[in-house]
Amino acid sequence: MPFFSGRRRSVLLPAVCFLFVLTLLALDESLKPGRFSRILSSRPGHSGSKSKPRASAFHYLVPASSPNIKLCYNVVSAAVNRYPAPLLLGWKGEGEMDAAETHLAKLRAIQQYLQSLSTKEDDDLVLIVDGYDIMLQLPVEVMIERYFTIQRDADARLAERYSVSVDELHKMGVTNTIFWGPDKLCWPVDWAAPRCWAVPSSHLGDHAFGPNQGDGDMATNDPKWLNSGTVLGPVGDLRTYINVTMAEIARTYDANFENSESDQYYLSNVWGRQEYHRSKQVLALQGSAAPANASEWLEESEEHRLPDPLTFAGEATEFHVGIEYESSLFQTKAGYERFFGYMKFDQPGYTARMNVDMFEEDASFVPYNIELPAAVYAALTRVYEAAVKPSSTHRSAPPSAAPHRSRRETATTPSRSRLPASEWIQSVNLGVNYVTRHVYALWHCTGGKDPIDAEYQALWFFPFVASLLRANALASRAGDELTTAPVDGRAWLPRLQYPQDSSRRPAPGGEYGGAFTDFEGEEFLSFGQLCGEWQDQLLEGEMGPPAAEKKTDAAEAVVEAA
Repeated sequence: MPFFSGRRRSVLLPAVCFLFVLTLLALDESLKPGRFSRILSSRPGHSGSKSKPRASAFHYLVPASSPNIKLCYNVVSAAVNRYPAPLLLGWKGEGEMDAAETHLAKLRAIQQYLQSLSTKEDDDLVLIVDGYDIMLQLPVEVMIERYFTIQRDADARLAERYSVSVDELHKMGVTNTIFWGPDKLCWPVDWAAPRCWAVPSSHLGDHAFGPNQGDGDMATNDPKWLNSGTVLGPVGDLRTYINVTMAEIARTYDANFENSESDQYYLSNVWGRQEYHRSKQVLALQGSAAPANASEWLEESEEHRLPDPLTFAGEATEFHVGIEYESSLFQTKAGYERFFGYMKFDQPGYTARMNVDMFEEDASFVPYNIELPAAVYAALTRVYEAAVKPSSTHRSAPPSAAPHRSRRETATTPSRSRLPASEWIQSVNLGVNYVTRHVYALWHCTGGKDPIDAEYQALWFFPFVASLLRANALASRAGDELTTAPVDGRAWLPRLQYPQDSSRRPAPGGEYGGAFTDFEGEEFLSFGQLCGEWQDQLLEGEMGPPAAEKKTDAAEAVVEAA
């Protein structure tokens, strides 16, 4: 089945269409639904049985233009954690669609995809992540469950900010449904811009990052700004937000501006405008009870520029955008280096002992325990048990007993003993945000990229990666649900499933899955086609190092012995 019917076409948003796009009265004909066809045979929904919940789909989108090992880290980490088959957006893009030339290509590709979906899919969830510095740590069902918890909690705090009930808040059309990753720096830096000054503080507390929080050091900053590398939200709301951002680009783009090609710049500008107008709403609701300086804070000054005036009366400024402050979904690296790390939950009750003195309290620091959430325990052990059979002995085999296997070989050789799940979960290291105590679902290597290779090998799945990939490929082709129970009253299905390969010459690495693309003629790339160049490194944790590498090691050992 072809993945889409037409060639990738550029999305043009001339200024004359600004109001048209902004009010979303209709869709651009070049982006009409149906351009991307569904791999699922039909829309998830009722099967006719009243006992079954309605179903929604989860989309996993990865803007990426060409392959490298870092993209494959992303694809592998998502697959072993049972995410849907990814769709690589902007693949082999050229001109304004070339991500190597402009970050705005990412937004154009995202817009094309979201516009191609019908309104029946507006309640689906879509996760969009950067291609080359992201790795998933926890199974997709944890991501889905946490999203709805975060959304409810965010609306409760928003209602408190407005001094209304949640129901009243929703009647006003105000809610948070789109969550971006947190950043400890407003980038691009311009402290007079609304995206930097008009946004609310997080709910983490004034001293969450130490007694000197906010002293000018990035590490001690409140993570209250938008990072455009990760986002999770409903299809419909994200479509609106991306359309408005593209209109913002068409209206304000200046080729002479040094950050004119930054997607984060425009996304943050639209979000900053939302937050400014939310604060104006709050001030109006408070009336005479408003703090004395609240009105002055929202006025233009040397320190505060205001958002551009509304283009017309009633122009929308509410886009349901928030930040995932706690890093339960998205853990960024830059500025957090001393606030996250790996922990082993090997203490009674599946707890980990926190011995890291983050704030250099010395004698005043008292170690404490961090509990492994039951949902994380359940999700990880289910994924593990589906792919890994415990060995008859708990004694680890020596490295020399794990011969290199060919890429097509289906058998696996463990690099360590295969423990029962209840014991295995105590033996692995899991990444934890020390401040919020969350085992984070995803790691985003913002800042320097040198740690990425080591991070991949440190993740829990590395010793069993080949077995986990094969198990996921089977589950994907079978159309397995992503959650073991309804979440938000819905069953969750993958938006895309790996295609069946019935040919006499199977695609290389097909047993490990692969990825879809939006490039005509390469609608699906098998794992071997996409990542074959780096397959030995990607699967080394289970398969052992390549045979040639082992021979070299053995020869060096003989020389040393002589």
